[in-house]
Amino acid sequence: MPRQHVVTAGDTLFSLAEHYYGNRQRFVDIFKANANVLADPERLSPGTTLTIP
Repeated sequence: MPRQHVVTAGDTLFSLAEHYYGNRQRFVDIFKANANVLADPERLSPGTTLTIP
């Protein structure tokens, strides 16, 4: 089952990929899994719930 992450101020897809996978380049995986809620991979709104595949 995929994990969930609630975005907080200062989160980036790079930082989340580093935290969950140990690899900043995997930000693409998170972006693709959340294309329905993320219009721009460089702008995360605090409070948004993301799926971490």
